[in-house]
Amino acid sequence: MHLNELYFNKNIKTPKTFVNKYESDLVFYTFIRCWGLPIDPTSLSEDIFNEFQLLQEDTEATTPFAYENNLSLEENALKSSLKILNAKIFSDYNQKEIQFGIEVTSLCLKNNYLFWASLGQPHLLLHRASIGLIQLHSQNDLSFDYSNSSQDPLPKAVLGLYNTANIIVNKVQLQDADKLYLISRPYVSSNIFKLDLEDTTLEKVAKSLSQDNNQLSFWVGELS
Repeated sequence: MHLNELYFNKNIKTPKTFVNKYESDLVFYTFIRCWGLPIDPTSLSEDIFNEFQLLQEDTEATTPFAYENNLSLEENALKSSLKILNAKIFSDYNQKEIQFGIEVTSLCLKNNYLFWASLGQPHLLLHRASIGLIQLHSQNDLSFDYSNSSQDPLPKAVLGLYNTANIIVNKVQLQDADKLYLISRPYVSSNIFKLDLEDTTLEKVAKSLSQDNNQLSFWVGELS
């Protein structure tokens, strides 16, 4: 799948979502939004991918996290790779005071089988021409509504703030014409679900989000 993306820097500012892509026997994307210290997201993406590769290729590789019976080997490896990064960020930056954290989604595509692990945004939506847009993962955050600070308020779901993390893992079987939309924004506007079923595009999704609230910065990506 190929990614196209748009970023709109509005009055209410939020960090940009950074994307990295890797290819092996599958296509592997990371979507990371950093909060706090100016840490390079590329190095974090590489940590996730390298750990994932190790855990799925070497079933004897040691990990402090038990594998879950309801997840495949690859899904367990992906979840563990994010948990390992969570422990590293917490240990390096946040044991004494909160300095840094990330929102992250790691997304893997193998043939038409899509699986992902997430904590925080971006929201993930599937577009299928026969039914339109469907939300696969959502993490609404309305902290901007009640923040009086001049600094960006932290979202409620951030990797690395604590020594444990509630990583969400899910999967779906894609059809050939399916598209995926990823949106980093406090909430997904209901207007985008009214877009034409067969003529939903990146530009139209972005326009709909902007019209809903033209003060909010947002990032949107399309995988097709």
